[in-house]
Amino acid sequence: MARSTFPDKELSVQAIKALMAARSLPPSPERADALKKAAQLYDSANSYHQLFLGERAGPPDRTRS
Repeated sequence: MARSTFPDKELSVQAIKALMAARSLPPSPERADALKKAAQLYDSANSYHQLFLGERAGPPDRTRS
């Protein structure tokens, strides 16, 4: 099976851009929603990274005792 690419860096970039855009908005309900979305994107990137960290490292080395 071919190794797939892991877009956690792209997700992190999206989260940072969303946070910067949200911070530039004046205080309002729209800003609160934008900050929530940025937090969700950050959590998604972090979760994705944690879930697939083992796949990136490859299979465990079982030759050591």
